[in-house]
Amino acid sequence: MLEPVIAMRRASLLLRRGVTLTELMVTIVIAVLILSFAAPSFMDQIERQRLLAVKDELVAALHLTRMETLSRDARGFVKPGSSTEVTCYVFGINSLTTNTPPETCDCTQADGSVCSDPGAKLLGVVRVPRSTGVTLSRLSDDAPEFVYFNRATGSLEVIANDLGDAVPVDYGFRLRGSRGGEIRVDMSVGGRPSTCQGGANNLGLGQCP
Repeated sequence: MLEPVIAMRRASLLLRRGVTLTELMVTIVIAVLILSFAAPSFMDQIERQRLLAVKDELVAALHLTRMETLSRDARGFVKPGSSTEVTCYVFGINSLTTNTPPETCDCTQADGSVCSDPGAKLLGVVRVPRSTGVTLSRLSDDAPEFVYFNRATGSLEVIANDLGDAVPVDYGFRLRGSRGGEIRVDMSVGGRPSTCQGGANNLGLGQCP
């Protein structure tokens, strides 16, 4: 009859004893191993969401600029820029009397000082801090510093000479993440954007050619 009582007392003592230091260290090691495997996937997911958010905002800005260009009968423009702190772009429309107000626009400047030419009417400025791990740039360094939307057709164009003659052009942006994700936003001559993905991250977009 004493054996069940002794067994119950031993079980009670084990419960009150808690865990040993060895058991605690083993638990911590296991938790660290689990986190070490989960952390890269978690960081990739954060980058994915940031890239897609920047892409959505850029595409919306391009659509808005083209729409305002056609509705106001005024030439729209988009101009990217960068500094050591941010990559960015400015978008807006200009008056019919000036050809190149975007040359005076700098999206890295503080609000209120972005464009010095009064002919440039800003629709918006988007800045992406480099600290987020996401950067925005032109597709190539040889691409024009900015492009216009034609006031009559909404197509893309650049100013070819001092006389203000415009020629059609393709344009595009590249969004890059620090963990290898990449999105390309291509703009056809017609002025409509399309997107594709490059790099290592699966972003749910079609693969760039």
